[in-house]
Amino acid sequence: MSLLIVGGDRDYNLLALVDAARLLQQPCQPFLIPAKSSPEFSWSFEDSRHLPSGLNLSEKPQAAFIRQDVFHYFEDARNEVTNRANAWYVALKGWILSQKDIRTFNRDIHQMASYKPTALFLAQQLGLNIPRTSISNSMNLLQSLDALQHIAKPVNGGGHCISLDQAISEIKLDFLPAPAIIQNKLISPEYRIFIIGDYEFTFLVDSPSLDYRELQDAKLALVNNPHHEVGLLRQLMQQMRMNFGAADFKTDPTTGELVFLELNTSPMFALFDQISQGKLCQAMVQHLLTVSDA
Repeated sequence: MSLLIVGGDRDYNLLALVDAARLLQQPCQPFLIPAKSSPEFSWSFEDSRHLPSGLNLSEKPQAAFIRQDVFHYFEDARNEVTNRANAWYVALKGWILSQKDIRTFNRDIHQMASYKPTALFLAQQLGLNIPRTSISNSMNLLQSLDALQHIAKPVNGGGHCISLDQAISEIKLDFLPAPAIIQNKLISPEYRIFIIGDYEFTFLVDSPSLDYRELQDAKLALVNNPHHEVGLLRQLMQQMRMNFGAADFKTDPTTGELVFLELNTSPMFALFDQISQGKLCQAMVQHLLTVSDA
């Protein structure tokens, strides 16, 4: 059995996964692409073994884990850096998905999982608490809300959550250039729940910030799994044909109940793995190398 781990050489999440595989004494082949040079990669459809050259594989791996490289873009934000990372990801993920006997997370993931509004709507239908939510670009609607008690965030993800007051403070138009997710403001603590096959990990994320990612000021702790939310989250992931992901929850200031925010299909996990003393990454390796439906 072997595990192929693919992505950028600055991605500390992949390095943590490599460490976990080696700690478990599982054969592991990292293929980590540098920023300043490119390794060989040639996939010939005429090759009956379907083993691309350059991966240093003597035989097809049992399992593979891949992440698109975003870390080189953090250091160099040119479009060509992003385009290069995407080309490598498409080539390598395309090969992995074409080989149906290679186990990988979320192989048959539904397109619904890519759309945050859809995930919110389905979560509510299943019985998860969600914030009061509108998807809108109407200033009439936004100005009718208490701007200090509501937040705005990009409908397509990728940006930080900000207060509605900040989002509309300098807008002079009747309609914003694009719709945004508008929700009532929730409070800390936040929770991140990882689902990895049959494994579950819940982390408390305690931060004074509206979005802890902006200042990286969160204190993390591994806590007991909230069974009600985990059960409904598993139902949501089953609808989306996912066996790996991380969901974020915050706290309702009135009821104290957990409120579902979003489901991440390719979450960062290295810092959470440290808090779990390596158990999270070990679960990822064990699932990929031992579960028949991975």
